Amino acid sequence: MDTHRCTDRGNYCITVQYNTATRVPLIIAHKVSGVKNHTYWARWSHKKPGHSTQTSGWKKSTWTGDNGRAPGVAVETLWGKKGRPGGPKLPNGTLMCTQLKGSAPKTCSVLG
Repeated sequence: MDTHRCTDRGNYCITVQYNTATRVPLIIAHKVSGVKNHTYWARWSHKKPGHSTQTSGWKKSTWTGDNGRAPGVAVETLWGKKGRPGGPKLPNGTLMCTQLKGSAPKTCSVLG
């Protein structure tokens, strides 16, 4: 299953791929209005119901290229691999978020 959420402006999104066992093999931070040849950094966090937030370190963007849908550059930072069976096991109701470095708003999605 995939879930996809964007900020109010729609230029910054999170995609979370998870399976029925709520394993999360892939998380993508995606920005639509990037600048060509610029290095972007993103991080992800998760908050299980009743627990505190756990946040990753900053990770360099893994892909920057033509947007394909609109003029400009798209940027993606990936954690994990598409279609892999593993990944962290998180319960339904876990809040998953991504954030680009230098950007105050986070984009979040709830598992389940």
